[in-house]
Parts: sequence; C-alpha cells; structure tokens
Amino acid sequence: MKKLQVTEHAVKRAKERFNRRDRNDVLNFCKAHLGAAQYIGKTTSDNGEGLMFSRHGVMIVLSEDLSKVITLMEIENRSHIARTEPNTPLYKKLKSLYETEIRKLERSEKSCNKKVDYIKAELNVELSQLNLKLLKTRSESIRCACKARINAIETYIKDKESELCNIQSEKKKIIKALACIV
Repeated sequence: MKKLQVTEHAVKRAKERFNRRDRNDVLNFCKAHLGAAQYIGKTTSDNGEGLMFSRHGVMIVLSEDLSKVITLMEIENRSHIARTEPNTPLYKKLKSLYETEIRKLERSEKSCNKKVDYIKAELNVELSQLNLKLLKTRSESIRCACKARINAIETYIKDKESELCNIQSEKKKIIKALACIV
C-alpha cells in the first residue's frame, strides 16, 4: 500500500465527511482504515468500477488495481439493521445472506452487461443501414418508417441499459447494507 494515491474527489469527500485537512492526512486516514478493513465487494459508479472496503463506519472505494482511493463514504445510521457481534449466529447468517445476494447480483450484472453489448452491436448495424436508407430515399413514407424504426431501436437500447443500471443500483444497496454490519 505504499504506492496508494488519493484522487481529488476522495480528498474533497474526506474533507467534508471526516474533517481531514489535506491530501497527506487523507492518505494516512485511508491507510489506517484499510489496514484492518474488510473487503465488501465490487461496486460500479460514474467513475467506473471499484472495490469497496469497510471498517468502523467508513467505506473506502479503491480502483480495481488497488492503486487509487476513488471515494470515501460514511456509513449512515441504519438503526433498522441489527448491529451484531462477529461471533454470533445472527451475524454469520446476515453476512452469508448478503454475500450470497451480492454474488447473485454480480452474475446478473455480468450477464446483462454482455447482453447489452451484444444488442448494441447488433442494432448499430441496423441503425447504420436505416440511416443510409433515410439519406438515399426520396419517398416520404419510407422516411417516416425509417425514423420510426430508428426511434424504436434507440428506445429499446435505453431500456436495456436501464435494466443494467437497476441491477447495479440494487447491488450497491446490498453492498452498503453488508458494510453496515461488518
């Protein structure tokens, strides 16, 4: 962890959420927490994918190559989630349940991502053909039909991307819930 770097976003979040002074203070804070932190899972955000770690109410998201701290989060007060000791049966069951759900959602996310990429590639060919046909034709009825089909394809692609986003947000919720009990 000697080569760990902190992004500007992480510095900003650490200052506002944990009252850290500067980049070195944030780096030391992260290293101290990561030393005994527990790996929670992979998470996806606007910045790409990251690995989430948690310890004592602090969630830290690192880049996949473990070289950069992407962001820091404070675990919210979730009094509705039972705070249990690590050696109790309830803790083990909850942790196992969350981990199983995360693995299930990761498989769904991977499958959906593959489908979306395949659909996009396949439909982009059709979109190109329709755009070419739209440029070549002089018939108004063919132009209307091409425009309608183009709109339908674009809507279909957006729906599939939305499904993927829903799976990713559900996975984030489960990961945060797991972070609350560890």
